[in-house]
Amino acid sequence: RLQIGGAEVVLRQALEPWPLLAEMHDGGSTSRLVDNSTDRVEVSLTDPALLDEAQVVVSGVRLRLHEVSGMPVAGVRYKAAGGWPALHPHIEVQSPLVVEVVEWSGRCMAGGCYYYWNPDAPRYEGRPLTLDEAARRRAERWKPFEPDDAIRTPRAPVYAEECVFTLDLRRQS
Repeated sequence: RLQIGGAEVVLRQALEPWPLLAEMHDGGSTSRLVDNSTDRVEVSLTDPALLDEAQVVVSGVRLRLHEVSGMPVAGVRYKAAGGWPALHPHIEVQSPLVVEVVEWSGRCMAGGCYYYWNPDAPRYEGRPLTLDEAARRRAERWKPFEPDDAIRTPRAPVYAEECVFTLDLRRQS
């Protein structure tokens, strides 16, 4: 969550299907290879009035939010890991996501980095054993930062016709 006055920008894990790449027959069994290199998050605002004075920017690209039940919301898909096999091996890993709330003048009001995996170590040791440990791991992957004085010029987003609610960072130049 990013606090901006009385409003919040909320990031949540979203569902991201892993496409089937191939089936491999291995003696008497079959293995299915999937592309698990992409991830998706949901970005929402608790107060739509924030959009009158600012915009939400993800990794330098302006996010187009749609109102659903009175709440502005959008999805962001990105290449989270560099695993093999993958549908897009030529696209570099786009983690961490840099989420910023930028005034229309270009000044950053608030920001944070969302990491797909543990930012402080190569990997987690096993599955979380308790709900508290799972919550701690989620909290470790979100790192708010203090905005600097630099003026940001977000890029215009490129959306696929069939996917207007989700910004796919893999399609951005």
